[in-house]
Formats: sequence, C-alpha cells, structure tokens
Amino acid sequence: MDRDHATDGHRGFRKLKSRLPTNKYPSLSTPQPAPFRRGCALAKALFSIGYLGNDENPGTPVGVCMIVCMAPTIPLPDARSFATLVTDVRPGRLSPDAEATARNDSGGVRDLGHYVRPNTLSDAVAALQARPGMRILAGGTDVYPMLGDAVRDADLLDITGVSGLREITSGPEGIRIGALATWTDVQRADLGSGFRALQEAGREVGSPQIQNAATVAGNVCNASPAADGTAALLALGAEVEVVGPAGTRRVALADFVTGVRQVALAPAEIVSALHLPPHAGLSAFVKLGARKYLVISIAMVAAHVARDAQGRIARAAVAVGSCAPVARRQRALEAALIGARADDLADAVRPDLLEG
Repeated sequence: MDRDHATDGHRGFRKLKSRLPTNKYPSLSTPQPAPFRRGCALAKALFSIGYLGNDENPGTPVGVCMIVCMAPTIPLPDARSFATLVTDVRPGRLSPDAEATARNDSGGVRDLGHYVRPNTLSDAVAALQARPGMRILAGGTDVYPMLGDAVRDADLLDITGVSGLREITSGPEGIRIGALATWTDVQRADLGSGFRALQEAGREVGSPQIQNAATVAGNVCNASPAADGTAALLALGAEVEVVGPAGTRRVALADFVTGVRQVALAPAEIVSALHLPPHAGLSAFVKLGARKYLVISIAMVAAHVARDAQGRIARAAVAVGSCAPVARRQRALEAALIGARADDLADAVRPDLLEG
C-alpha cells in the first residue's frame, strides 16, 4: 500500500466521522473502549485500500452502518479480505491492491453479487421483480450474521434510501411505524402507556448498538420464534402493511408470520409499515432468558389490559413467544380475564388455559 493512498484513506475517514451527528452517536465524542477503537481502525484500513472511498467519494451507507453501529461486535480481520465480504462494491471503487485480493484462483474477478439502493418503494418493487430472491436490507443486524461469508455473493436490496420509511406517526386510527423505524426510535417515541409493551420489548433487543440499527419491521420479517417484538405486537393487535406489484394491502400479524423464518409475502412484495390500533389501558412485556442482558429468549409474554369504570378488565390480550414455532395469542386465558378485578388475577391465570 503506498503512502499517498493511505493518507487519502485516513483523511476520508476523518471527513466521514465529522459528518456524523454526535447527538445520535454520542460515543464519537467520548473516550472509547477497545472494541470501538478496533472498529475505527478497521474503517481507516478500508479507506486506505480504497473500499470505503476518499475525500471525493466518502463511502457507502452500508459500510458506514457496519462500522459505526456494529463496531463493538466486529472482530478485526485482515482489511483486504474484509473488502471482498461486503456487497456494495461498484466498478472503480477498489484500489489495485483490493482488486487483486478480490480475484479468484482462476484469475477472473469474483462476482460479488448485486446491490441496489432505490429511492422509492416503486423502484424497490421493480428491483424485486427484475431480480427475484434479493434479500431486503434495512438495519442489517440479522442479514449480515445470517449470511456470514456468503454476503459477498448475495443480491441485496437496500431500502435505507427510501424516504419516509422511518417515520412513526399517530392519529385517530392508531400508530403507524415505518419499515425503517428502529427500536431506539420506538423507545424514544411518545406512544402512551397502552403501547409500553412494545417499548419494553425494544429494550430487550440486543445491545444499544443493535437497537440503533435494527428495525421493528425487520424483527417481524426475520420471523424468529424468539423475536422479542412479535409477542408485543401481537398483544397490541398489529397489522403489517405490504407493498407489491398489485398495490398496498394490510394483513394481521398473526396471519403474516406463518412459521420459522416464514412470512406471508408474495413475490416482489415488501413490508412498508406496521399499524397498531388505538389503545387505552396498560401493557407490559416480560422476557425470561439465561441471563439478564444480550440473550435469546427462553420465553416471553406481552399483555395489554383495559379496565371499565368499575375497575374490571374489559379488554385483555396476552401473547406468548419463544415457546412454539410462532408467537401466539392466548385466547382462552384472555376470555377468562374479562370481568376480573386486579385481586382476582392470580386465580384467573391457570396453566390449563395456556395454548401452544
């Protein structure tokens, strides 16, 4: 690596770092632990080999997301080999050193897969029609670990460039959570006590770095039996807004997640938002794991209750996750809770009422 190229890379990294809002990433303005410093060192190395860019071309949003949001969890590999693992590589982006690394044993240039970053939902749908099987990339916190080394061959549709998808809005019909809204966004939103279960679930999703990047919609689409958000969303009666070639439709969350890693998306469809009906009353989320933090759920429960003027339960919704292939509402238990007072709950909740 020549000295001038390395100098340009370090300058490009400093320029990129200066553009990041410190109020969103307060860690950039305070002393950092070793994992973050290793992440910064990796970013500088990637700049130096020409992968993340230079002064004129400050780099890719996917690369920035991985370095800034995931730095504490990324081991420090050889920078040149790392450059071949990320898909957002366009002609002319790699330095000669990195291009040589990307060549396969036969001397040809390795196909690193296709990367598309549309600006509109219609363009995103068109991209899915043109190349079926593309993986949709939002926060990337599930996609990258799931793909591993195969990420270099994957076809990725990055929807982070679509405007308006990160908004959380409320109105008479309830709350709409855009497909790019993160768990941190949900925790900071003024949703009211009826939606507290969703915010409490958000605090259980990985670490703060993961919550800054991971999206609520992505948690649903990943369709893990242990997805922290699904039980809370079920208890709150969530619906999934889907956009595709035939237009926009809404489907109940209970019908959307059909199995382990399986969702009811037709070809070229993409989730654009989640909808929650208005809720009074209170809701809560409880998770059981092998330890307090950073753990996959052994079991989780989300509940929402609303009481009438006499203090009796008028509406009850209880959902259990991580105990079956999909999270499930507990309809028999909910029916038994209707009309009960707070003092009666211990007797109303019985094991024989639990389903699945």
